[in-house]
Amino acid sequence: MVIVDAVSLLQPQAQPTNESLLLRQLLQAYPADYSIVDVSRNRAREWVKTADNACMPWLKKTAARQQDFLFSLPYMIEAALQLVVAADSDALPLLDRLSGNNNTLSLTHLLQLKQAPLLGIELNRTYGDNIDLLVSQLVNIYPNQLQQ
Repeated sequence: MVIVDAVSLLQPQAQPTNESLLLRQLLQAYPADYSIVDVSRNRAREWVKTADNACMPWLKKTAARQQDFLFSLPYMIEAALQLVVAADSDALPLLDRLSGNNNTLSLTHLLQLKQAPLLGIELNRTYGDNIDLLVSQLVNIYPNQLQQ
């Protein structure tokens, strides 16, 4: 077995997270040899499609990806996405108001605001079917800013 896209979780100096602890437990129980390969996420996805001895943890299951990948039953809990904002950001009052008492924001709602804050996204990554659809619509509206 070859594991890709999880190298940082297995570094000795890495902070323990739910994901890293779970991955270490799985590897301790794995009955055969394994190796870990550090490659980019996109290259890993392409490789996993053709390699019969590779797997990739934490690939979000979508209808489109089910055409290319076999998915196991869910075996982990992943923390919610975190929004990072500069301490002196003009967006803070709006974000505080939108987050309410539970301190959470709807990314869909945030992206649909008339004057949404500028958000950085990773190209060729899925954020779930609903957010991906919304982001793809925004690419048509703001092509220069999103492609830089």
